[in-house]
Amino acid sequence: MEELVRFFSEKYNPSRYDRIHQVLAMAASHHRFLWIHPFIDGNGRIARLLIEAFLMRCGLDSNGLWSPVRGLSRSHDNYKRLLSLADMSRQGDLDGRGSLSARALRDFCIFFIKTCIDQLDFMRSLLLPGKLAERVSGYVERRSFEGGLRIEAKHVLTDLIYKGEIARGDAVRISGLKERTARDLIGQLLREELILSDSPKGKLRIAFPDPVREFYFPRLFIPQT
Repeated sequence: MEELVRFFSEKYNPSRYDRIHQVLAMAASHHRFLWIHPFIDGNGRIARLLIEAFLMRCGLDSNGLWSPVRGLSRSHDNYKRLLSLADMSRQGDLDGRGSLSARALRDFCIFFIKTCIDQLDFMRSLLLPGKLAERVSGYVERRSFEGGLRIEAKHVLTDLIYKGEIARGDAVRISGLKERTARDLIGQLLREELILSDSPKGKLRIAFPDPVREFYFPRLFIPQT
């Protein structure tokens, strides 16, 4: 058992592979870990944690935005069936070189990766990232009409959506306002947590506090009936 775990850790180390093979290794490692079954209890939970750890190690994690685990649980019967089939012994000389069936493992990996893609597509359909800038602008326009926020805030917020983070000086320039007025606006955005910064002079990044989530991501919220 100890030798199998050591071999598993070596062969499925993400640092050995490029991005495409990291994804393939993640799928294959999920079955192989469960086949080894190193613990008396809790192997399933640990296998699911390993998926998340693998994604983080590869830089593919989503900070909880999506997860393969959700998709696997929604296709429970097919997941269990393909997982079980991948336990089969090698089926002839054309079925890989190891003791287990390479064909069955391939089928499981295809299912696993398709599940990941399905979950990404599902979250994309809810978030509609291509229209996020429009929704942010709409939020600012509504606040501006009510007199609570300058309309120029939308230039700063939408730029942050596309760039991830910007320097404070760039935010002043992007706003189109005079420096003092622009810095007051940035201060308001920070107080309302519409943007965040790690230090008083640090770069700015977009944020999604509770008051704006319904405006930014309307399809994530289902009205109560």
